[in-house]
Amino acid sequence: MPRRAMLRVRTGVLPMLTKPHFNGRHKVWKSAFDQAWELIVKNWSDDAARLSRIVLCIHVVKMKPGEMGEWKPRYPNPSDASQVSMDNRDGVGEVWLSTRSTDRDSVMTVLHELGHAATTDDEYDQRRDPDEEWGSEACADMYAAKWGGLDRLRKWDLGRDWVHHGCIPGGKMERDGKGYIMDEQFIYHPA
Repeated sequence: MPRRAMLRVRTGVLPMLTKPHFNGRHKVWKSAFDQAWELIVKNWSDDAARLSRIVLCIHVVKMKPGEMGEWKPRYPNPSDASQVSMDNRDGVGEVWLSTRSTDRDSVMTVLHELGHAATTDDEYDQRRDPDEEWGSEACADMYAAKWGGLDRLRKWDLGRDWVHHGCIPGGKMERDGKGYIMDEQFIYHPA
């Protein structure tokens, strides 16, 4: 089992590290999470209150090359396939962040993963076509842009895997020979 560092989220307060000593990479994520949380709490208190109920903790773990973060939903009954979705619109979960350091904007990585947690059923349903994975990522990006700014999201997006994440507003993608463009509400339309 990989060793992990963990940040705990408590309702109404900034998340706190549960272990006192971390190497530099963990400090980068702690700082990024504190900055991301401050942006959300200061400007979108309703979102912060909802996230405080949804996000159980943040783990710093070894991840596959190229992965910087992941939202890990926890379901009441994981054996029930009807409860499994890419985001967590039915319960609580954890954010996992990579032990590898990055030159990319770590605050936007945290905001994106928290965006998965914040996504509602209606938001996902509006964005899941033409590809469910792109819809999930569009929802996370929508929140990351809301909390951190669209210009900052555009800069952060430059190094991402478009096959997994899809595009951002104004971007074009192709699926099964059909072209799609994303509008400013993070919704795909036929191009």
